[in-house]
Amino acid sequence: MRPAAVLWVPAITAMTFFNAGAVATSTSIEDRALVKELYIEGMDLLDSDSLDAAAANFRAALEIDGKHAPSYVGLGHVHLKSGDLKAAERAFMDARRRQHRYAPAHNGLGLVWREKPKGLYTAIDYFKKALQYDRNYLEARYHIAEARYAMGEHDVGREAGAFVPDVARLDVPQGNYRMEVMARDRRTGKRGRYRQTIQVEAYPETGLRMSDLELAWRISETSLEDKFSKGELYVVPMPTRTYGKGHNVYVYYEIYNLARDTFGQTRYRVAYTVGEEGKPGIGNIARLVRLRGNRRAEVEVAYELVGTQRSEVEYVALQLGQRNTGRQVLLVAVTDVNSGETVIKDAAFVVR
Repeated sequence: MRPAAVLWVPAITAMTFFNAGAVATSTSIEDRALVKELYIEGMDLLDSDSLDAAAANFRAALEIDGKHAPSYVGLGHVHLKSGDLKAAERAFMDARRRQHRYAPAHNGLGLVWREKPKGLYTAIDYFKKALQYDRNYLEARYHIAEARYAMGEHDVGREAGAFVPDVARLDVPQGNYRMEVMARDRRTGKRGRYRQTIQVEAYPETGLRMSDLELAWRISETSLEDKFSKGELYVVPMPTRTYGKGHNVYVYYEIYNLARDTFGQTRYRVAYTVGEEGKPGIGNIARLVRLRGNRRAEVEVAYELVGTQRSEVEYVALQLGQRNTGRQVLLVAVTDVNSGETVIKDAAFVVR
């Protein structure tokens, strides 16, 4: 298996997620600081699936400030992860009552309705409402696109401001290329152009090799065969490379030419580091989940694997916690234990 050059079409570049300071209250400065701290700790606990502890933090914040909409939203996501749709809906509604124009509350209600039978149209209405109150809320744009796709309505671009990810696969030889993409809005006639210089590596049959890192919005198993399919995987690209705080960073890549030992086995080690540009560190990864079918195995930021195939596919979900913001750099190092060779690839992204 060899990678083809993949063309990512850039789109919207801004995202907003939960804002712990979004609601003005009559509480003291010290109380507001404590509420914010409890909320951020609660979101970190939610990211690590410590649901009871996360709920306790959000409730403690609400004991101090009963109007803190972000904590109600946090509780809603706890209930969503627990599968309690009624409790989740109540929490998101409570957040909306405290601050009607709070986009994450409407987004949360959309997530609840997305799980209900025949609830996709209502879900889309809520996602649209979130965008109405915060037009830079990229989370809701993706959810609209996913809901439209689930309903078989692939022309998601029919709505103003819709996010439309796309992929163009080009089979090109090794070398340096100048890539240009031009798009035209059929309604307004306006045009946009994107240019980038790219280098396509050689992938010979010898020596440890590794593809570039593909950052994704979501990775799951599928039986579909369309532009986002990679074998039995469905990889929705994240062309903006801009994630909201608390959203998983999905990573897909391939490893080639692993050496076999005398027993026909391969053995390789993978290590991940994430940090601000120029300051990567393993301490910045709150949780790493290795995705395999319906199994989600939490692993260390460095782990060793044994197999029999000379080529392997790796895909993981990185949970960075609430304190990682700004421009981040992911480094992935793969070491072939049998041959001693190491390859390293990196990818930059933004957390807002």
